[in-house]
Amino acid sequence: MEAQHKRCIPVGCRGGGCGLCKVHVLHGNYRRGRMS
Repeated sequence: MEAQHKRCIPVGCRGGGCGLCKVHVLHGNYRRGRMS
C-alpha cells in the first residue's frame, strides 16, 4: 500500500498488528505475510 502510494486503505502500525488496515477480499487472489 505504501510502496504504491495508494491511500484508499488506512495504515496504522505498518505491521498488521493493530487491525486498522483490515479488509475483506471479494474477488481475486491474495498473499498473507508475517504480521507483527
